[in-house]
Amino acid sequence: MDFFRFLMDDVFAEPAILVGLIALIGLIVQKASLTTCIQGTVKTIMGFVILGAGASLVVSSLSDFSAIFQQAFGIQGVVPNNEATTAVAQKIFGKEMAMIMFFAMLINIFIARLTPWKFIFLTGHHTLFMSMMVAVILASSGMKGLTLITVGAIVVGISMVFFSRDCTSLYEKGDGRK
Repeated sequence: MDFFRFLMDDVFAEPAILVGLIALIGLIVQKASLTTCIQGTVKTIMGFVILGAGASLVVSSLSDFSAIFQQAFGIQGVVPNNEATTAVAQKIFGKEMAMIMFFAMLINIFIARLTPWKFIFLTGHHTLFMSMMVAVILASSGMKGLTLITVGAIVVGISMVFFSRDCTSLYEKGDGRK
């Protein structure tokens, strides 16, 4: 029981580790070599940490800029930046975001495997942003824990299929295939 609590509270509560484990599972499923599995996992974890650090830097820089701009012109505004928003929300909903992202990817794969819609969403940074956005929206509506993760994963997983499907039909029209 203590080991399970350690996993849930210390290992899976760290979004970078959870995303790294997702990458490791994907590499193992692809039957990648041990070296590739280790490299891919470490690169994913480091990339996630660097993304968070960079986004935090952007947020702090924009906060300073916003204060200067407000003082100089007497105007209050915001700088819309989804990476900065994701970085701020990640500190509060990081575990939920990572779990939603993981299960949404599984749902996307199951839908592609079991239905006529053979579309896999390959844009990881959009999956990250959608998972965070859905986690924040559901949490602000009062959901938490397993319910938030389950509903969020279903919403994001289904969205991944339909966004890919809609884009594919547009690309086919654009390049003359349809």
